[in-house]
Amino acid sequence: MHFQGRITDWSQERGYGFIEPHGATQRVYLNVNAFASLSRLPQDGDIVVYQADIDQIHRPEAREAWLLDDWKQRREVRRPSVLPVTLGCISWFVLLLLGIQYDRLPALLPILYLLASLLALFAQPGKESTALSPHLTKLQKLLPALTLLGGWPGLMFARHRQALGERQRLAWLGWLVSINVVLTSLLAFSR
Repeated sequence: MHFQGRITDWSQERGYGFIEPHGATQRVYLNVNAFASLSRLPQDGDIVVYQADIDQIHRPEAREAWLLDDWKQRREVRRPSVLPVTLGCISWFVLLLLGIQYDRLPALLPILYLLASLLALFAQPGKESTALSPHLTKLQKLLPALTLLGGWPGLMFARHRQALGERQRLAWLGWLVSINVVLTSLLAFSR
């Protein structure tokens, strides 16, 4: 969730200050490293958009902050459509169900793929949630295994919620492993 506030007590030398959130009383710590991108140096009075987090000693701090002008430019950039990923994943599960219908695949296979996909999807909720929930951090450590066990559709959907980066290769590798498992199952059950 994104919040807005005004920068106060900004120190250029130290690279930090505080945010007075709109509609809240408690100030939020802001470090210059929290800015995702900067078109200029922040100053007192600047309006920022940020994601809230809690530090190690349970104080509010900003993660992934943007100056308001930078935020507006970022929002204008179009995200890729989720339609191709959705159609690909639906086609994948339809193929699995057809394999079961014609007694070519075990009935448990689509359930395992769906469970691994959901776990992979929820392992990528965003930085603000993982800092607040240690269970999600543990789940993220299992993400490579989940993807290789068939969770690549969930990882592909997660790509549209945040930058996937190095995990995109993992999603494609999971897809290749899944294709291999299904083709091997089809050949084994066709005899």
